[in-house]
Amino acid sequence: MLNSSKSTKSIQRFACFVLASTLPCLSFAEEDWKFNTAINAMTGHYASSQTMDRQHGTGIRMAGEYKQVWGWSTSLQTTQIKMMPLMPSPTQDQQNWMLSGYVHTAMDQVPGHWRLQLDGYQIHNNDTVGNSDGVRVLAPLITWIAPTQALKVDAGYATSHYKGASPHHQLTYSLGFGFNQYRDWIELRGYSISQLNPNYALGQQNTRATDFKITHLLASATPWVPHAITVNLERGKKIYFLDVPTQTVYNLPMMHEGGEKIATTWKLSSGSSLSLIASQTRYRAEQPATHHFKLKTLATQFEWSW
Repeated sequence: MLNSSKSTKSIQRFACFVLASTLPCLSFAEEDWKFNTAINAMTGHYASSQTMDRQHGTGIRMAGEYKQVWGWSTSLQTTQIKMMPLMPSPTQDQQNWMLSGYVHTAMDQVPGHWRLQLDGYQIHNNDTVGNSDGVRVLAPLITWIAPTQALKVDAGYATSHYKGASPHHQLTYSLGFGFNQYRDWIELRGYSISQLNPNYALGQQNTRATDFKITHLLASATPWVPHAITVNLERGKKIYFLDVPTQTVYNLPMMHEGGEKIATTWKLSSGSSLSLIASQTRYRAEQPATHHFKLKTLATQFEWSW
């Protein structure tokens, strides 16, 4: 998290924004709206990094949907990276703001329904050497969902603006489908990032990557047995990219070279859940010299709906 004064101001600004977004919704009938809130915390360790030691973060997310027709979401994620002793600054503090809106629609010629979404991101940190501060990202996404909910296809675009560099362009596309009476879900997602500045992107102008994710739902009345388990495998190379499923911008000058993640979710009640997520990601950096390292993280998230 950020230092206390910055963190307090960020939370206050976020709370005011959420209240301003939510209060107009309450003027409608209560049954017309559904709301969702999630809070998370994570900790991580950098293995073999020459510049970074540990990472800690907290976040909050608020979402609302009106009659399953349109909705919005907003989030604030704060991260603190503890740097190695010889680095100019002992920590790097970052705030990641996100605002998203979407609408569901249908077309007579095509069965199923469409979801049209637009996300905006703004990132602030205390980086005084690189160009990771003041990053802005705009990302439209279009999704088609089959009438049975067993098939999903999406395509997205993102334009990212970094100081001293021309905009980066990202194309992403995914195919997801359910089977085994909807108890299993497989999703494949591809990333293509272009027009990178080689001076900032470790000599790369373009990168490509693929993510594979499988989710299995468990049927058990035992409280300690999880409701769902998700395994995610990431392959290929990505830098300065937007992770579409988690709505997370990766703005630091590190080449993402693949990783693994496992998430376990327990259903606490009909409207609440608790998740534990463990991940390991491989990176390459060129400061102060070219080296490879890993980031191992453990996170938890509590989510409830009403």
